Amino acid sequence: MLRLSHLTSTHPTDMFIVAGDFNLGSDVEWCNSNDDPELRPTNISSRHILDFFDTINTCNLVQFNGERNINNRLLDLVFSNGAIKVSECIDPLAVPIDLHHKPLVINADFVETHKYIENHNTKYMFHRGDYLAITSALDTIDWTSLLTVGSLDQAVGIFYDKIYELRDLYIPVKSLKKSSHPIWYSSACLTIDSSVMKYRILGPSGLDLKRTLHKAKGVIYKETNGAVCI
Repeated sequence: MLRLSHLTSTHPTDMFIVAGDFNLGSDVEWCNSNDDPELRPTNISSRHILDFFDTINTCNLVQFNGERNINNRLLDLVFSNGAIKVSECIDPLAVPIDLHHKPLVINADFVETHKYIENHNTKYMFHRGDYLAITSALDTIDWTSLLTVGSLDQAVGIFYDKIYELRDLYIPVKSLKKSSHPIWYSSACLTIDSSVMKYRILGPSGLDLKRTLHKAKGVIYKETNGAVCI
């Protein structure tokens, strides 16, 4: 469970599905509302099972399987941090069906994410740009003939291409050192890291502060997502 907690906390934008025979049987009851596919555990029989569900809640996972077996029990559980649908498979493989473990179909919608890649090698120095040259170049462009060919989208594309062309001609760039931090790292994250290092040698109060700071950094990561959805 510690591994699961680590994975969900370090990959907050990922979708997780945890499924298997947990064999809780009569040790827990499940309930849900008519319009809610999520099932909530109730009447938990023992402390170690309660601890298990505490960890599941910490990982932001919810149980979705409501297909009961021949004894009207839920042995096979399907947890996820996203909206999924679990139903009985009506056309399973040509193998004998275990009446205690129904074959299941899990439907999930995954959002394709692409890692945001930004060029950190150079940076435009806009404060040193030759804006007189840019203005003169803009004055010489016949915008009417340039932008009245094709559709509106094509005209917008041509306009930006010309602006970027002048930017590359008259705005100098400088090389940057490669950062050891992720792209989404902000100055706030750097401040947090600095504070963690400052208080790491303290006692329990220092450890509490460290946990708080790391939690705050996790919130920053969630807000930026660390990825761009396409």
